[in-house]
Amino acid sequence: MERVLTYIGHKGKMFPVFKEGLPKNLHEYTFIEAFSGSLGLSMELLEKGCVYKILANDLDKSVISFWECVKNNPKRLVECMHNLVAMHSTYLYRVSDKELRNMLEHTAKDKYSKAALFAFYKKLNEGRVHKAIGRIPDYGRWNYERAILTASKLLKDSKLKNGSYTDLGEYNNAKTFWYFDPPYKDYDNASYYDACRGEEFDHNKLYDFIKGLKGKFILSYNNSQYIKELYKDFFVYSIRVRTPYVKEGYIDELVISNYNLNIR
Repeated sequence: MERVLTYIGHKGKMFPVFKEGLPKNLHEYTFIEAFSGSLGLSMELLEKGCVYKILANDLDKSVISFWECVKNNPKRLVECMHNLVAMHSTYLYRVSDKELRNMLEHTAKDKYSKAALFAFYKKLNEGRVHKAIGRIPDYGRWNYERAILTASKLLKDSKLKNGSYTDLGEYNNAKTFWYFDPPYKDYDNASYYDACRGEEFDHNKLYDFIKGLKGKFILSYNNSQYIKELYKDFFVYSIRVRTPYVKEGYIDELVISNYNLNIR
């Protein structure tokens, strides 16, 4: 489906990879996306009826606030998006990161205005990656209104939580299915991974949390030797993913799980 919130590491593209390995009764599990971001995989699962509701968690308050606006009052959010375009035209696509962050903190008057600015901020980051590899960003193809209204319907029965993945311990049981897409480790392709980086992220702490899970999980990472070694006792798959964000047209990523996904 069309993306609502633009993230460079958007995982909706991974659904065909995961599809055959997902439990056929996934809708009977509590499905948690612990690092929500763009909710790429969750939206694919919801749209295709694999799950009927999710628990979306993220440490970034701006992310969860955005999804709350999408879920609770999509028309108000769309109105704010329209107003931004009408007032600023192409200026929003030329503004610096610092200027846009300042607008987020000081100019936006309410939650929905901030959510609209945040969406443009993420879209701007995508444009910077395109420029870094010599491509011209095509902002005109972003049909945010249709995407927001569709996502709102899909999320109507879902829960949204602002916090660390470590705060989700109450869901640690055999009937919870976890999906993790954390900040990346030891990335090589700067033009792509600068938008996904997490130098201060504690990858070992995440590993300790994951190895204690009672339910099934899937974990996405960049193709890091450190991560391969860390998760060597689990199923580790190396896959090639098509992406417009690098000149080569593809990147190698890791998919890790505690059960056989039958990925070839």
